Amino acid sequence: METFKLLHERYRFTPKGAFGITTRVYRGGGLTKDAIYLRGFLDLLSYLRDGGKIDLLFIGKIAASHIPLIQELLYRKILHAPPLFPRYLETEEAKARLQKIREGLDILDMIEKEIG
Repeated sequence: METFKLLHERYRFTPKGAFGITTRVYRGGGLTKDAIYLRGFLDLLSYLRDGGKIDLLFIGKIAASHIPLIQELLYRKILHAPPLFPRYLETEEAKARLQKIREGLDILDMIEKEIG
């Protein structure tokens, strides 16, 4: 209950969000899937900070380690650029967020910015 209250009252998560996080924290043994997703998200942030192109990520379900291979296959015309690109990434707000990530915004800063 203390964790839920802390997340909801101090960090201003919604009740549903605070409950979901609390159940994940106290579920036996933690969740491997969460650790894997977090690692992938951190890899994505690193990729973008290093100047990686976001459009390559829409080629399919790939890991950041596959990017050099994807680039080579695009160069050889074995793969083609994604036919669709999410419109929300073309908004000024999305461009500004991506720029902040490229400038070094980290995951903790993202959480604080969203809450604060």
